[in-house]
Amino acid sequence: MPKKMTPAQVREWLADYDAGKSPTSIARAFKKDPRTVEAHIEAALRQRDLDHGKRQMLNEALRSHQSDLELVVDDLLKALEPAEISVESIDALDGYSLPVPLPWRSGNPPWRNVKLGFKEKRHWGLLKQHLPKDDLWGQAAKWEGDITALLEARDALWRKAIHEGEKRTRLKLAPDGPEPHLALGFPKAIANLVLGPLQGRRVEKLDRKSFEFDKDGLIWFKGDSTLRLARSPKEPERVVEGFLALLAESGSWPETKNLKSAYEALLASTSHLKRTAEDILFLHFIAGRCDICERLGGRV
Repeated sequence: MPKKMTPAQVREWLADYDAGKSPTSIARAFKKDPRTVEAHIEAALRQRDLDHGKRQMLNEALRSHQSDLELVVDDLLKALEPAEISVESIDALDGYSLPVPLPWRSGNPPWRNVKLGFKEKRHWGLLKQHLPKDDLWGQAAKWEGDITALLEARDALWRKAIHEGEKRTRLKLAPDGPEPHLALGFPKAIANLVLGPLQGRRVEKLDRKSFEFDKDGLIWFKGDSTLRLARSPKEPERVVEGFLALLAESGSWPETKNLKSAYEALLASTSHLKRTAEDILFLHFIAGRCDICERLGGRV
């Protein structure tokens, strides 16, 4: 074992060694045994290499941690992409309810409530520890609330289309069957003709050529897709007239106006949140610290 020297003395020897001096010349200058000087310099070099390796590993770990935080912000931005809110699938077993559209749901059906996948990730909570006072959190809460408000407004429009369709045609809504009934395509077509323009889709002018009748009493609507409106062998014209009348009236429904307001509010909150999330990524550095930083013993 080399004779113990003060840390300051060893640092001075190491500095001279790094400057190009030999252990022998350093020993001569400090009047020390060359073996003692050489042993301390070798020990100091080993420790320095070890410390350098640890710093590299720590820096790599911190960079990976930063990347993980940025990935959850990327997931948020993906969820901000415009969602398709038109009525597609319908749960006939659950009171004809409408499922939450992608990308505002996660897991397995039924999708009755907004469930944002990125919020379930550990790094979403870690990001909040890093940026506890950032505008991101208030804007994210507002955006999520606006999603819920939009879906509630869409459900209200859907229920209105069902109620008015049953009243106007004197038929009850049913998924299928041989008896006269209002088919799911009736309120679906009404709702989508209202929802379409909100997302930039043009609605063509409809007339009686947009409908077809078959020998079984089924009435079909020929729009962007073919939808079965009803089974009504005796009064098919009542179904068509009711459909066209409701479509003309739907623009003045309170449910339609509420839906448009909710959609505009969501567009605004989405824009604000997207700008804030993008700013976080553009910095390429997420300040602050979290539980993982504490474990790493560093400060990001």
